[in-house]
Amino acid sequence: MKILGNKKAVMPIAIAAALAFGQQPASAQGLFDMLFGGGIRHNPQGEFPPPPKPRKMQPGTGGGGARISSPTYNTYRADKLVRVDFKSLLPAPQPAHAQDAAYVPSLTSTAFRDAVAGLGDYELFAEPDIAKALIAYYSANPDFIWVTGDASNNRAQDAVRVLGEAASYGLTPADYAVDVPTATTAATPEERTKELVRFEMALSARVLRYAHDAQSGRVDPNRMTGYYDFPAKPLDLEGVLKTLAHTQEVRTYLESRHPQNPEYQALRVELESLEASEENEIVVDPKLLLKPGESSPELPKLLTLIARNLDDEMGGDYGEILARLGKSEVYDPELVPVIKAVQQRAGMKGDGVVGPRTVASLAGTSKADKIEKVRVALEELRWLPSDLGSPRVFINQPAFTASYIDNGEEKLKTRAVIGKVTNQTAFFYNQIKQVDYHPIGACRSRSSSTRCCPGCAAIRAISTAPAMR
Repeated sequence: MKILGNKKAVMPIAIAAALAFGQQPASAQGLFDMLFGGGIRHNPQGEFPPPPKPRKMQPGTGGGGARISSPTYNTYRADKLVRVDFKSLLPAPQPAHAQDAAYVPSLTSTAFRDAVAGLGDYELFAEPDIAKALIAYYSANPDFIWVTGDASNNRAQDAVRVLGEAASYGLTPADYAVDVPTATTAATPEERTKELVRFEMALSARVLRYAHDAQSGRVDPNRMTGYYDFPAKPLDLEGVLKTLAHTQEVRTYLESRHPQNPEYQALRVELESLEASEENEIVVDPKLLLKPGESSPELPKLLTLIARNLDDEMGGDYGEILARLGKSEVYDPELVPVIKAVQQRAGMKGDGVVGPRTVASLAGTSKADKIEKVRVALEELRWLPSDLGSPRVFINQPAFTASYIDNGEEKLKTRAVIGKVTNQTAFFYNQIKQVDYHPIGACRSRSSSTRCCPGCAAIRAISTAPAMR
């Protein structure tokens, strides 16, 4: 069984991160219930990372006690891009027996070796592991993947289209952009050859970046804070190019690098829906805090929203006041009853103080903010295994609940304690090894294990199943 864990101050773990949007369907419990799914019923594969290092113990004061230091936050530093060194491609290719077994020389292989000379002064920058993989692959397989004859081939066109659609996965298309050569961009055959071989290398580099980001995310979460402890998701970069060199299903392969679980797909649907929706005509500062007698340029926006949604009862009571003071930036005492009535109708305490909850009930969350939260949720979900597994335990931080899910069905749900900023719940992925269960009251069916209550039955299932958190 797997456990999905989260923490308090930083966005909750992948799926739960998509739940704190503040409105349906992107609300803590609403989207959580909509997204909660099963997954393939088998134990997760692969090794788990070693347990976190012991926390540093410092001598305490009085009584010989000890003080435990909590994990720290780190300044995130991405790998610096390096210039790809193409000089190693210039020597004669390796003998056939040293090449990859799957490599079959083509009629263009000689043309490729001749074209490599055009890379001498080419400046292509890539992540260190991608730069290394490019040279290793083309040294063993000196042939074009994306070029046929004197033009880019169908495989290249499919790859460029997929890279251009990166935004539909919450990624940034500019990170994977490649200039595609056209028939009119080169004046001579030599210039055309140079242009094509440079396109070949650039597209391979960006395809590898895309495959990595789709599988593991754009950032390494474990570099950000000690509260993260996710296992690595290794990717054979040379293997990616080998696969793409021998398939025409480029789109299918690249899209398969993304998580394939229902939660990830649901977030993509949510992102598409938000991007197609209309932006709020009136956007109010979500952090607005306004008390009677104070002033703010945001107040007229709020009053306009109130006036727009007046019913007969509210209109009869406050229509005249809104018509007279609707443009005022000063929170006049005459407006206090209006705000109180609006708050009470929204289920809040009518205290007359305009705060974030009052603004959210009237203006909601901006479209841009909702989209950004979904993008963050997609990124966080890429940190997790593509198959979330079943059975599993899911901790939903915004709802303060923990659920035991088996084959897509929620068998047990209980309240969970979520840490504070100074004592956070960590993100990690691991196997449950032991479950200690101490019910508050004695189970009525304790004398008969076959007639035990559903709660005890679920606990027995958890204690005998594998896990992730």
